[in-house]
Amino acid sequence: MELIKRIETMIAPVLKEENVQLWSCGFKQENGMKILEIAITFADGDMDIDTCASVSEKISEILDEEDPIDSEYYLEVCSAGAERPLTSMEQIMNACGQYVHVDLLTPYKGMDSLEGYLESVEIDTLKLEYMDKASKRHATIAHNTIQLIRLAVKM
Repeated sequence: MELIKRIETMIAPVLKEENVQLWSCGFKQENGMKILEIAITFADGDMDIDTCASVSEKISEILDEEDPIDSEYYLEVCSAGAERPLTSMEQIMNACGQYVHVDLLTPYKGMDSLEGYLESVEIDTLKLEYMDKASKRHATIAHNTIQLIRLAVKM
């Protein structure tokens, strides 16, 4: 994890210059290849391919110059995606008012997952407005019962 923090620090000036935010940074394996995946967004959550390409070129230059990674890898700079996972409390709090999908460790009223508008986030809970058939309902969900929370596209 120390390497990831170092990489995040190294690329921070590029992200600021390009006016984008780091959503996530980490390594993944795909078809035997080690990939450094850097997911970015604009402040409004959008992203475009030209910005990804520009940021990728600049980050690649920095990583080639400083060479912090001691093995072969591929760099992938991408959009965080429309249905991106919310992995930190800050990301969850910033999603208030947005449509989210929540997978639960403990069922809520017999449901293993809920989709709805994130109304508020408290220290130990979050409040969600969801539809149950044709009625609006409100759920208070304990953070420790959440397996996954991500943005969702409302259909």
